[in-house]
Amino acid sequence: MTSSSDSPQRHRWMDQLRGIAALLVVLYHASLAQGTPAAMVHVSDALSPFRQPALLVLSGLLLERSLSKGWVTYATGKIAKIAWPWAVWTILTAVVLGMPQILTNPQVWINGHHTWYLTILLVAYAIAPFIRRVPYWLTTSVLVTGAWVCHVVGLDLASWMAWFLGFFFAGASMRRGLDQILSLSGRWVLFLAILPTVYSVWAAVGGEPPRTPAAFALAFLGTVVSMWLATRLPDTSLTRGLAWMGRQSIVIYLVHYPVVRVLEPALESGGLGPALAPVLFVLTLAVSMAVAAGRRYVWWLSSSRCHATFGGRRSGPPDGLAARARRRIMGYDHRRARPAATRRSRLDLRHHAGVRRVRFPALRSGPGRSSADG
Repeated sequence: MTSSSDSPQRHRWMDQLRGIAALLVVLYHASLAQGTPAAMVHVSDALSPFRQPALLVLSGLLLERSLSKGWVTYATGKIAKIAWPWAVWTILTAVVLGMPQILTNPQVWINGHHTWYLTILLVAYAIAPFIRRVPYWLTTSVLVTGAWVCHVVGLDLASWMAWFLGFFFAGASMRRGLDQILSLSGRWVLFLAILPTVYSVWAAVGGEPPRTPAAFALAFLGTVVSMWLATRLPDTSLTRGLAWMGRQSIVIYLVHYPVVRVLEPALESGGLGPALAPVLFVLTLAVSMAVAAGRRYVWWLSSSRCHATFGGRRSGPPDGLAARARRRIMGYDHRRARPAATRRSRLDLRHHAGVRRVRFPALRSGPGRSSADG
């Protein structure tokens, strides 16, 4: 494992873990259907303490890289990739469910739908630049303690917010020691996995994870163990598929919930019985992945174009035929990504014939990365 946070290996295991987490989120919402097999419910409940925390810890790990890009790029990137889909999908979900009137309720915009995860990210990225000089471990400690106190006194919304923000900043705090953690021996990891496993079994048999510092430590420890395991996954078709899902996780996450809510009543009328939840899971995942695969044609569902306006990577509609033809004539085709030595054009032929070669700057195009951490 290299020390560079931009290494392909590191991004690969992060994408794989994101893909697994996105898969578990779809599984959870599908398992809420009536008549779901007990095994499916137990698996979903057992992994519930680690599902969302894993996504937040991974986002926190990349916080410093985002902050290093400068204020303008940082702000426009978060507006384009987090605030925009948060607003679009909060409205779209309410409309799809036939309840547009609930949009007048402020709590719907905070944690009324599945977009609550983006609410947490928005708050985290909004406050991060102002507390950058405060050690992240101290911020995490204050948040976790505050979540516990608020839960005790009955401030559920504040407790919920502080609890999940704690995982984000816990990820930011472990960035510098990440290589040492991921290089631990298998014996140490096996020992560290004992308590999270017990916690997972307890959650599977019906225990609701409490918002206490001890529960936070167990959930975070389980997330660290899952990160260690993700770095050691073999390079197979399955893991490459999980990595692709991780890169498209924001699209899969946003699309799946309305699809579940639309498909569930339609499938219930089909008399599927115990097969309802598994069929719902497969169909929802298929639709979400299909939308993710065609993301560049529905780019406005997951990002806006303001990031590109201020010098970021472009998130916009696909180029027209004229633009693609012009680039090919210029000798540049970003989609084929051929080596420079093999790219030939009419201008190259003119150069060899004695005509001065004209150089054109590379045109940056194509949608950016799917992750909300860019």
